[in-house]
Amino acid sequence: MSDGYKIPQDAIRRVTFTNETWYSAAVPSSAGSDFEWTLGLDSPAGGTYGEVTLSWRRFASDRRETWRLEAFGDGLPQMLAAGLLDLLAGNGNADAAEMKVLLAAAGWQDRTERKRPGAPEPASWLRDLVKRHVPAEQQAPLLAAVDSIAEDSPAL
Repeated sequence: MSDGYKIPQDAIRRVTFTNETWYSAAVPSSAGSDFEWTLGLDSPAGGTYGEVTLSWRRFASDRRETWRLEAFGDGLPQMLAAGLLDLLAGNGNADAAEMKVLLAAAGWQDRTERKRPGAPEPASWLRDLVKRHVPAEQQAPLLAAVDSIAEDSPAL
């Protein structure tokens, strides 16, 4: 179903789970979307050969999530060549969790930026704060609490 379009051999099939990014609170999703994913064919030299967005929605009349595809410029022919539309068409009833598995199996790499570049890891930051501002004899229980919380919460 590629209609003669060829993707460059060096293209990296990339998916970004926008709702899982460190900057997700600052990026509004499309009206009515529960969350969005951006799929692109990235060039190792930078930039993309094409991108599309999958918006996931849950309608009141439907119990399952439904996806909507939006193409940007040359994104549609590139995604045709990459086989994405065949994957979507063959799995129209797949929910978001199922689609993540299908994309990974088809070679789409999760390149979601979940941690802010250059930002200190929160548990490390808390440990440093305790070590700088709490008397040495009182640090042990606080450091143990930070470690315990960090194990239970990947965000910390």
